[in-house]
Amino acid sequence: MRSNRHSEDALVVFQGKQIRRTWHDNQWHFSVVDVISALADSPTPRPYRGNAKDQAFKEKAKEAAVS
Repeated sequence: MRSNRHSEDALVVFQGKQIRRTWHDNQWHFSVVDVISALADSPTPRPYRGNAKDQAFKEKAKEAAVS
């Protein structure tokens, strides 16, 4: 049940950047791409996120190979 206090979808502004969010299961969920754009000041946050995700996957695979 959605509370009237929260809009289902809302924008917040962080350091002048708009970050999308949605209210679900009594907590806010934020757009990862928007957060990366704001924190890294990256003009291309999608590839930045993809590269970070690929790097994390490679590190996890390396750890599994060592075990």
